[in-house]
Amino acid sequence: MNRWKIMVVDDEAEIADYVGDLVRETLGDMGEVEVFYSGTRAKKRLAQQAPDLLMTDIVMPVTDGFELLEYAAENLPDTEVILLTAYEEFSYIYRANKIKRCRYIVKTEQEDMIKSAIRSAAEVLEEKRSGRESVETAKKQIE
Repeated sequence: MNRWKIMVVDDEAEIADYVGDLVRETLGDMGEVEVFYSGTRAKKRLAQQAPDLLMTDIVMPVTDGFELLEYAAENLPDTEVILLTAYEEFSYIYRANKIKRCRYIVKTEQEDMIKSAIRSAAEVLEEKRSGRESVETAKKQIE
């Protein structure tokens, strides 16, 4: 069984840990969660290993969520992204989706809403994985 690799990034440790716990509760043993309290450290990790799902705060010092989103758009096209923010700003949503299609969640949302977004991202990831497996099977049959 392949586990999803999930990266959670927020400069507020309590929130990062809380979101990491929500991911673990939602995905159970299907997810392997790494939590980062710095966008800069998270970006270095992105360069080493692509997560299946990136959940990041937008407003952080030095390396913000938009920079992580841009990195994912340029280098990690298969990575699903959920942006977490304390600000319900249309300009953030607009800017984010010009960079890469992603989900946008306000941190004050009910726990069920955040879990629902995690489950939706996992469904998309599963569809991608199934598609890749189908292509690999077809290639083997052709050979």
